[in-house]
Formats: sequence, structure tokens, C-alpha cells
Amino acid sequence: MKISEILNIIKEKRRKHFEYGKVQSYEHDYWVDIIIDGGFFGKINSLLDDLTGELSIDKNELMIWTSEELKESIGIGFFLPYLRRLCEDEVRAKYVYVESDFKEYVPPIRENLYIISEGKRYDTYLDENSRLFLTRWFNDNPAKPGDIVSLWCIEWMGKYRLYLKRQSTQG
Repeated sequence: MKISEILNIIKEKRRKHFEYGKVQSYEHDYWVDIIIDGGFFGKINSLLDDLTGELSIDKNELMIWTSEELKESIGIGFFLPYLRRLCEDEVRAKYVYVESDFKEYVPPIRENLYIISEGKRYDTYLDENSRLFLTRWFNDNPAKPGDIVSLWCIEWMGKYRLYLKRQSTQG
């Protein structure tokens, strides 16, 4: 999915739970902030459950803060996940294609990257055709065309480590 599509999901979830508030994105750094009136603190948990479920990210890794600058508001911040609906070719050849919006999210071509999924580490790299080959991951996590994968960075530009989750779209 494109960054704009993921931001639209976030904005829709915010609107569903709160009439007021704003979503600010810093797309160059793949960071997003959601600012909510502090009077709604009790309802934030349901927003976070809904949002993290839809985006397949870990609720415990979100940054939640208040500050004098925010006055009586609460901020929620996190790196955007890269969401990708797997096509037949990706499942067959056991790779995840990285769209141009997210090229800076992964290391340069042929540079090492590791992915964590359900506590296991999978080594990979981005090839010249924007593919992350994950044969071992696909063997451990049988996916089908249409399933959605979420690649998510917790520490920006740290050790080139991403977290991977899969949502099955099969009934």
C-alpha cells in the first residue's frame, strides 16, 4: 500500500473513535502522530486496539506522551508500517515486493536486513527488483495470495531490523 492509503486507514480509525483530534505525518521519516484531547484518555485504549489490529503492529511499542506544548492533549506516535497484499507471484516465489513509497524504509540494495516474526529471525536483503526474499519465513508461515503482510520498524535506522506479521484474508 502507498503511504497515503495507510494514513487514510489511520485517519478513519481516529474519526471512528474521536470526533476531534488530528493526525500529523512526517512522511520522509515514516513517522505519524495522532493528537487527541486528554479528556478522552479512557477511550484511547479502544482506538489503539482497533488501529494496531488493522495495521498489524504491536500496541506495546507505540509512543504515548503528553507535554506542555500539547497542553491538555495526548500524543500517540509510531512509525508507519508497510502493508502489502501478497500477490500470487510473491507467494509462489516467496518474496515481499517493496513499493517505491517505502524504499527508504529498508536498507540499500544488497545490504543486510533482518526481520523478526513470532520471535524468529530471518535474514534477507532488498534485491535490484525491490524484492525481499523470505523463503524460510514463507516456509514457516504458509501464506496465500491476498494475505496482508505488515513490515514495521520500531527503531528507525537502527540495525535494519523490521518486524513482520501476516493477516490471513481467507475465511
